[in-house]
Amino acid sequence: MSPKRLYTIKGIIALTMFLIGFSGTNLYGQENLTAFYFNALPQSARLNPAATFDYNGYFGGIIVPLFGQAPPPLNLGFSINSFSYSDIFYKPGGIYGDSLVWVFHDTIKGRQFADGLKPTIRLNFNTYIDLLHLGFRTDNLFWHFSIVEKIEAGISFPRDIIRLPLYGNANFPDPYINLSGLGARAIHYREVGLGVAMEINPDLVIGGKTKILFGMANLNMKKTDIHWYTDPATSNFRFTGDFDVNFSQPFVEITDLRWDRQGDSLVFESNDKEFNPIKYALNMKNLGLAVDLGVSYSPIDKLKLHASLTDLGFIHWKKDVTNIKAKGEFNFEGINLNDLLNDSIDIGTLLMDSLFNMFDPKLTHSSYNTTVPFNIYFGSNYFLTDYFNFGLMYRGRRWFGEMQSSLTISANYNRRGFGSVISYSLEKENYNNLGVGLTLKIGGVQIYFLTDNLIDALFPQYAREFSLRFGTNIVLGRQRKHASLLN
Repeated sequence: MSPKRLYTIKGIIALTMFLIGFSGTNLYGQENLTAFYFNALPQSARLNPAATFDYNGYFGGIIVPLFGQAPPPLNLGFSINSFSYSDIFYKPGGIYGDSLVWVFHDTIKGRQFADGLKPTIRLNFNTYIDLLHLGFRTDNLFWHFSIVEKIEAGISFPRDIIRLPLYGNANFPDPYINLSGLGARAIHYREVGLGVAMEINPDLVIGGKTKILFGMANLNMKKTDIHWYTDPATSNFRFTGDFDVNFSQPFVEITDLRWDRQGDSLVFESNDKEFNPIKYALNMKNLGLAVDLGVSYSPIDKLKLHASLTDLGFIHWKKDVTNIKAKGEFNFEGINLNDLLNDSIDIGTLLMDSLFNMFDPKLTHSSYNTTVPFNIYFGSNYFLTDYFNFGLMYRGRRWFGEMQSSLTISANYNRRGFGSVISYSLEKENYNNLGVGLTLKIGGVQIYFLTDNLIDALFPQYAREFSLRFGTNIVLGRQRKHASLLN
């Protein structure tokens, strides 16, 4: 075997594990929907920069001594669009007794499960970590500053990957095997933002926030269109594929990836990098910008209307960048059975070589841009008292060309840093979203807890989505008269 081919299996496995592993550290991540009208909580300004508060200032974050760690501020989210744990593992009874089995122990049940999945299965994860945040009032302005570490990631794959081994390609129930939708995306960046809410008059508040973004790592599979067609008469098959992958990461440098037509082999060469966590954390070469805009308006007494858009921005990636593109078509018409029986050919090598030869991957190291997850909010709330209101809010979230929508109703109590909220969110493919939130204020210390998915937290075996946010703030100053009506 030539030196160029020694790398083949190792290199492909390493690249695949990097793509899957990086994305697996992960839908859409989000700020908690329950927080939109929860104005006892300073972090509600992340959803609407026009939010104001009934105290004069606040500060917190994990780098704040003592108070920043009790409990530390953390925001976690996870979602999957097609199944839960209980759909895969269950107790069939009978000869199995109380034992758990998985759905693929029976071919018929396995096929029924796979056929019932969404055409594209998506798993998503996010975490936001408040490093530092503070806010303070000056006359009719409320200023807020924050440094937030954000990780958003997702992995997607077509259900036909599961259906293929259950049916086989010759007996597949559809005209072709659709392998499109296979992909991963991940982004880690630091956000440093300065914003202000201005009270134009008691009925109108406008707000905005400018944010500088520092990209740490990114995986962006822009395109993964793959189809597998099987001839029903001959069982010959044809692959078509179109890949476009960009990533920026400090772990492995891919120096060569191409098809060597003279040597008839795939060339993959890479160098492991020495990872320096300090340099990684202080990386400032992948810069980006984003803005938040918001408005709150009261057209009549006791009614407030709200609109905001957040994280409208991008990051320009130029450090440790790799781009891989491949496009082509591969026809496999079978092999000579005598050659296979006599071990004169290696079918695995034949298929691998043919695929890479036809798709002819191209490697470059050019800078590229990505957007960050963008949100838009519209809502209204009606005040029964100065401190208690009912709210209705729409949120649209867009990332990588996909839009998710949700509608949230809530009952909210906010007073002097104390607060509670109960909400229900209606989302596509997920109707089990009962949210709760609570803030307790002891002296100037505010402890808070939020979740959009209380039922899923209580019954995780049925969960398809989970979110949790908790932490500590220091709130300063006393309530202004009727201030809650300005929130």
